[in-house]
Amino acid sequence: MTKSEQLPWSHDTELNLSDFLKKSMSVASTIMENEQVRQQASKHLGSLIQLRQRDRPVTEDVGVFNRLFKAAEQQMADAQDKKVLSLLKAQVATFIGASFDAPEFTQAKDEAKDDDEENEPRLSWATVANQGKRLDENERPDDPFGPERAEFDHHHKMAADYNTYDRGDDEDDQQAPQEEEDNAPRERGMGGRPGQGQWAPAKRRYRRNEYRRPNASNSAFHPTPLGPLPAGTYCIPAFFPNEESYDLFHAALSSAKKTLHVAIFSLTDNKTANALIDAKERGVDVKVVADDGQLDAKGSDVVRLRDDYNIPIKIDDNAQFMHNKFAVIDDSIVITGSFNWSIGARYHNKENILITNIASVAEAYSKEFQHLWQILYDA
Repeated sequence: MTKSEQLPWSHDTELNLSDFLKKSMSVASTIMENEQVRQQASKHLGSLIQLRQRDRPVTEDVGVFNRLFKAAEQQMADAQDKKVLSLLKAQVATFIGASFDAPEFTQAKDEAKDDDEENEPRLSWATVANQGKRLDENERPDDPFGPERAEFDHHHKMAADYNTYDRGDDEDDQQAPQEEEDNAPRERGMGGRPGQGQWAPAKRRYRRNEYRRPNASNSAFHPTPLGPLPAGTYCIPAFFPNEESYDLFHAALSSAKKTLHVAIFSLTDNKTANALIDAKERGVDVKVVADDGQLDAKGSDVVRLRDDYNIPIKIDDNAQFMHNKFAVIDDSIVITGSFNWSIGARYHNKENILITNIASVAEAYSKEFQHLWQILYDA
């Protein structure tokens, strides 16, 4: 008998959130002893929470944690274990309050009693398994923060590698920085496949006094003012998380008539991907430049665009990110900003975009896309 067969429900048993928490806590050791079962349980819980919170931000639904801790406490007979659980609950409550500016869930209503459990969404393991990477085309993937986590991990490593002080270095801090670069070992950088592209310094020491020297700035800021702008010119800022901002973003993508050229780090939102698919089916020239990590990322739509809809994709081929986040529509409209085209960015992150048809901006972004398309590689 496998561990999954020892669970108090079958693969076809539909459970709501309360049922799932109670039953899973009653067989916690069975779940945790089997990696496959643990992953199934986590995915089931995640899918139930996604359904339940689809239209409710976390700040309005923190009481779900009460259910989790209550279900766990009911399975504990040892007083010491209950004390440990109580401490963990208090700490998690503090984390939730500080991270989401939400009331501590310990102060929230006991939703296990107040909610009408019969009206809660129910899912079986079999249903969750058949859902694939997301619940439906507008649902969140298993890990909505996967792209952001990848960015964070990469930047953390970069900081450790590059931004360290040479505290034990007895050399004169006035040594020219260029000399360090000239003597540094070199490794493959952007476009750096063996035999082609560019090669870049592998590493460069950050010297404490380097950017404090007189006249160390690169240049003074002398922007070139724009000339008179024609009637109909616009530059629209929008901020996330906000569905009105997303609707504006989606409408701009859907306005493409001839070309839709996208350079994006992360694409995990099906509704956004469908805007590209719809454009392709209208005869628009759709091209996508993406980070190579998108080919294997959970919930990524990049491979689907390529394999199912013949949308050409190009990727980088090095350890660094293709970190652009812009689109050029009909060579005349630009969408750009911090906004990853991900579920996490759409529903959770503090993000921004600008949508503009300023001609000089559109020309510059169009030129940069063509450059990327030329130097990067077919996915």
